[in-house]
Amino acid sequence: MINVDSNDISDTLTTITELGSPLEMIQLLQTSWEDRFRICFSLVRLLHYLAHSPLGSVTLLDFRPRQFVIVDGELKVTDLDDASIEETSCTSNRDCFMEFPARNFSLPCSVEGKCQSMNEKRNLYNAYRFFFTYLLPHSAPASLRPLLDVIVNATGELHWGIDTTVAHLERVLHLYKSGLYLENTTRTPRSGTVAKSCTKMYRA
Repeated sequence: MINVDSNDISDTLTTITELGSPLEMIQLLQTSWEDRFRICFSLVRLLHYLAHSPLGSVTLLDFRPRQFVIVDGELKVTDLDDASIEETSCTSNRDCFMEFPARNFSLPCSVEGKCQSMNEKRNLYNAYRFFFTYLLPHSAPASLRPLLDVIVNATGELHWGIDTTVAHLERVLHLYKSGLYLENTTRTPRSGTVAKSCTKMYRA
């Protein structure tokens, strides 16, 4: 940590450097589900901060796994050169078009002439396609898998914003840490019952 502080300098600059390990997706898939959930949860918390940063909503234009490192089991972004706080200007919904390799999305154009939540939604969909779809359901506890499927599907369709996504992952974290998820392992619910219960829980 480097601190620059002087009576002759009105502002103080603090720089903190952390040593992280490069993110290797193949190696990550071989870790425990708990470790992979922690990675996804730390990513969502990071995206929540970027969506509500003092500068405004920040999007990572070059969003890919190699832009992140793992520090003490949590994900940290390393390259902010391609970060942007500019929300796309628009005159109609047709201007709010997001294109990805697998699919495209159209967002509403606000009365202020800005595409609503485009920075936030771009980050969230990239989190889905690079992280959630591979790391969240794979080898998860059976009783949590329906909840995780709901999260993966909702983020993949951009039905949720980052605030809702954080709330749902916090719910999964609570069930896992408290051991409540184990209560369902001795039951054999009818087909479709678990999925309906999960949806009801998340709407509550």
